[in-house]
Amino acid sequence: MKYNNILILAVSLTIIGLIFSTTGCETPQKITYNFKSLNGEKVSFSEYKGKYSILTFTFTRCPSICPMIHKELVKIKDEFQSSVNIISINVDPENDSPKSIKRYMIDNGYDWDVLIGDVSNIEKVMNIMLEQPDSKLSSPDRHLPNLYLMNKDFEYIDKFFPEPLDVGNLIEKLNSFEL
Repeated sequence: MKYNNILILAVSLTIIGLIFSTTGCETPQKITYNFKSLNGEKVSFSEYKGKYSILTFTFTRCPSICPMIHKELVKIKDEFQSSVNIISINVDPENDSPKSIKRYMIDNGYDWDVLIGDVSNIEKVMNIMLEQPDSKLSSPDRHLPNLYLMNKDFEYIDKFFPEPLDVGNLIEKLNSFEL
């Protein structure tokens, strides 16, 4: 009986492997993301490994949730300085140029990484990395409005809404970790 279970498991895993290799589907570990810094340098999420990270999505013309997000990111930055990575992915590549984003960051006194990429890469992060299946970025104001806590391997742990009570819980959670 034990032998049959092992045989069934082995055959199942082989079939799954064949499906992925012949359909062109990528497993989450093989997915590549193409983002650049505001200076035009290619950025890999592996650069953020080794520290806990807060990942979010914003754009400069956002009239509602982004200012709340930025206000809370400032609190987190003040609290943890460089012991936590803060990364914002810009969700309006059509209207926000690296130059305009840099100006926006300087004008508002913000100091964290902003990544730029095309809509397909933004959607890949939302769908796969953040486990938000079928998320589409039909327009910038349709972005995910949360602060995403990533572990030291840059894997999704939890999400927090950018309001003081939820961010207080995020800060409490970060304080419980060995930073």
